[in-house]
Amino acid sequence: MELEQALAIAKKVYGYEGDFLEVKAYDTGDCFIVFGKTSPEPVIGGYGILINKETGMSERFKLPSAKNFKILESATEIKINGGN
Repeated sequence: MELEQALAIAKKVYGYEGDFLEVKAYDTGDCFIVFGKTSPEPVIGGYGILINKETGMSERFKLPSAKNFKILESATEIKINGGN
């Protein structure tokens, strides 16, 4: 799966049809983690979306979580120009 497909899945999960105002994406090897922001307002208590590259299955990626911080620490941030 390509990153563009993962971003489209994340938008569906977030229930958002436009471009993200800001987006951060990470590659864990077998999954993408996407954090998308749709409003200029500060976000408190949000979540990212973890997307399996092989199956396309997604789940919420909540922080703080000791397990998820460990996953995020070992992931590689993907540089993205602008929102998406």
